[in-house]
Amino acid sequence: MSKTADFRAIERQLAEQLAALERKQPSRQPFSEQLQTLMREYSLSAADVAAILESSQD
Repeated sequence: MSKTADFRAIERQLAEQLAALERKQPSRQPFSEQLQTLMREYSLSAADVAAILESSQD
């Protein structure tokens, strides 16, 4: 396969991966908003949430 064909194949793969990432992005927004609402409601910082998550791994 020529270098140009290799480049085009990699370019297509990258475009597919970027499209998949874009499809996932909107689903993160509601989660982030809900998490921030809960953090305000319970007066927790990001460090507090991280500590809770780390302690649950024990």
